[in-house]
Amino acid sequence: GANKKEGEANESQNWIWLNFNTSFRFYLKVKFYIITK
Repeated sequence: GANKKEGEANESQNWIWLNFNTSFRFYLKVKFYIITK
């Protein structure tokens, strides 16, 4: 039903956010590494 659809949307949003967080952290690490090199 509608609730299930909403839950699925939230799950994909969380997945995107997690992915973004991981990528962003990795990017910051690389940037920091380059700066301090």
